[in-house]
Amino acid sequence: MAQRERASAAFRRRMAVLAVLLLPVMLYSSLYPFSIAWPAAETGLTAALRDAWLRPPGGRAELLANILFYMPLGLFLAAALPPRLGTVGRWLVTTITGAALSAVLETAQFFVLGRTTSGSDVILNTIGTGLGAGIASIPALARLSTGARTPAPPVSTFVVLLLFAWASSRLYPFAPTLDLGAWWGSLKGMLYDPELNAWRVFRLAVYGLVAAELVTALIGPRHARFVVPCLLLGMLAAEIVVVGHTLDLEEVIATAIALPVWGLLRLLPTHRAAGLLLALLTIAVLAERLAPFRFVSEAKTFGWIPFRSVFAGDMEAGLIAMVDKLFRYGALLWLGQRTGLPRGWTAVVFAALLLACGVVQTRLPGRSAEVTDAVLVLLAAFALTLFERRAMVRPPPGIDRARTSAAPRLPAA
Repeated sequence: MAQRERASAAFRRRMAVLAVLLLPVMLYSSLYPFSIAWPAAETGLTAALRDAWLRPPGGRAELLANILFYMPLGLFLAAALPPRLGTVGRWLVTTITGAALSAVLETAQFFVLGRTTSGSDVILNTIGTGLGAGIASIPALARLSTGARTPAPPVSTFVVLLLFAWASSRLYPFAPTLDLGAWWGSLKGMLYDPELNAWRVFRLAVYGLVAAELVTALIGPRHARFVVPCLLLGMLAAEIVVVGHTLDLEEVIATAIALPVWGLLRLLPTHRAAGLLLALLTIAVLAERLAPFRFVSEAKTFGWIPFRSVFAGDMEAGLIAMVDKLFRYGALLWLGQRTGLPRGWTAVVFAALLLACGVVQTRLPGRSAEVTDAVLVLLAAFALTLFERRAMVRPPPGIDRARTSAAPRLPAA
């Protein structure tokens, strides 16, 4: 009992540290570029502030960004609160705290040049905080924060998150259409003006194989024989009916390659199949980071502030790119764990590789050279630590299960 309580207290302290470390990031992103000026308002300061708070919400990307931005705060803060408050109490305290913080920052944005104030942002930030606090109440995290002996969840939450990120990066904004003309428009490019890039086919095939492996780990190989082909082929069909998407020849060829290769991988032991997929995914990720392999003589400045390009550029495209990268980097760590590699060292190695790629990107045209990708790997490793059940990961090859699990023998009397 005492050991569980100490572990629970240590976990809550780590969550509190993460919540505190998150505050400077939120302050920076909310008050950037820190150009303070008193707004010129003909109707008076109070009326101008009221009109700003009543401004209607922005586009879809802004709505999604405001919700996602406050979700980590809700997760860390709810997990850091003492268990005596109860699940509902921790959720209420966290949500109210997020709402108050958002209200203060939105008011401060009124005095920052280039920033807009809106009451709808406070509502969306509060929703994001509440969703993050709700995630903290799932059994896997509640067991760590309260020390209670709750049963493990029946499925791997981390695998579900990776599959959701994979589907979201391909099908966002999930808005289907019944317009046959739009369907024909999504197919017309593939039929009349097909493009074929071997590297892109390779990358898409590898991502499809990784998604198939995630599904297999989630539902078991027996059901995966039917679900995986339906999933990969269904993604192709969804590309036709979802607004803003087109089906191209490279995706069709990649799926045609991924399905039989996945069938062959089923013949290998789990750790060997995971090791092969890990190698293929590493090549695909590094090739994508170093494309187009044309270097210039004049180097750009390396960005040490993570996610700066997301805030400075197209918010919607930046969020989709971040979700796509979380799928790839999280899959790298997950496959490394199934292979038997230590989780911490795997995260450090891949973060160093992506940091090196970022330095190389300073001489690649059209690429943003910054530290964001290395930070995303570390965030994915943290999420894997929180969500993944160790029971689903096979032990490294060469370890004798019987010998490691056997009880020590007592000396003969």
